[in-house]
Amino acid sequence: MGNGSSNSSEHLKQSEANLLNWGLNWYKNTEVLDKNRSRLSWKAYDVPISIPNVVKKTSDQTRGHIHTVEFMNEDVDTTDKTPIVLMHGYGAGTGHYYSMLPGIADSWKGKVFSIDSFGSGLSSRPKWTLGVGDKVPAETAESYFVDAIEAWRETQKIEKMVLFGHSLGGYLSVAYAEKYPQRVEQLILCSPVGIPEKPELDPKNLPMFYRFARTLWNNGFTPYHAVKATGRRFVGKYVDRRFEDSSWTNKELLKEYMYRNWTTGNISAGGYAHATLLEPGAYARKPLHSRLHDVATSVGQISFIYGTEDWMNVNHAINVRTTFFSKANSVSQSSRLPIRIFQIEGGGHNMFIDNPLGVVDAIQECVTVDQSRTNVDHNQVPRLGEIYLRKDFQAKSFTTEVAA
Repeated sequence: MGNGSSNSSEHLKQSEANLLNWGLNWYKNTEVLDKNRSRLSWKAYDVPISIPNVVKKTSDQTRGHIHTVEFMNEDVDTTDKTPIVLMHGYGAGTGHYYSMLPGIADSWKGKVFSIDSFGSGLSSRPKWTLGVGDKVPAETAESYFVDAIEAWRETQKIEKMVLFGHSLGGYLSVAYAEKYPQRVEQLILCSPVGIPEKPELDPKNLPMFYRFARTLWNNGFTPYHAVKATGRRFVGKYVDRRFEDSSWTNKELLKEYMYRNWTTGNISAGGYAHATLLEPGAYARKPLHSRLHDVATSVGQISFIYGTEDWMNVNHAINVRTTFFSKANSVSQSSRLPIRIFQIEGGGHNMFIDNPLGVVDAIQECVTVDQSRTNVDHNQVPRLGEIYLRKDFQAKSFTTEVAA
């Protein structure tokens, strides 16, 4: 864990375990879901890895570990089934998927893994020495993360996987599939950052606040620095204001996990990823729009999931799909390589907290082979998960009436 104290690491481990246990218990007992549930459990462990030195390009290796959470379904034989691997977004970790992971494990036929990116969460957090902004090539920063994913896959002896990535994890999932397409059966990009090209802006015309914020960004200042300086208050206010009260949300446990995640150990790669892979405004230094066509062709299936209240624009994915089909050489090619897009009702950027079961349904839709859906309107975006919001609202209303 870098220079962080072992005591801090233990606090983070405990906060993750508390969230995952609470989420599993909620899933087993919730009345929002009308189905029989499997026998589920989970375990956490650290997978040792070594990756090439991306700067010196010598035989030197960077060694560490990738923290891994595996959900098990005792009622399913996962032998020879494709696993799904979940990657988190910036400033997040496996714990953020606490109320979604049980639902995935209950419906997925293969193994279910969620990992903390190298330099994030409970994974190794070596001191970041590559620089920020233009001081580090975007390709170098990408390789740092991508090579760690590949080292993890090799150690786990996974031949091929479905890769789910949220936000910055979505961006890194594309970068991984671009470099190792033979290892990815399908990409599921959940509100991925970095799709559009950066618009032309004259910094002189921006308000003073934005110019100041851009300066902080370009110099590597991170939200981690802010939380370490201000303490729990910042995290607490964010969670209280951002997330609705629902049966699947435990705000107090989430606050503790986020605080520990942002203050434990070195800031490392996970903290500086925004200033190495992205430019101010969250525009990618290597935009995905021009890269996704080749990735879709080599991987064979890309799906997008957005929230209906998402600050990431679903039109970015629609534009990718439109561009892909316009470049298809034939109708048969466009039918063979569909790009699916879904939206989650009531979901913001962190839709797996806003409507976790809606995201579970979307993931199942992404991997369902249905030839009748291949020739669709390129602007069609089905919405999923409304039933869970309605049932949860009805349950809360009934409880309020009884209490009154």
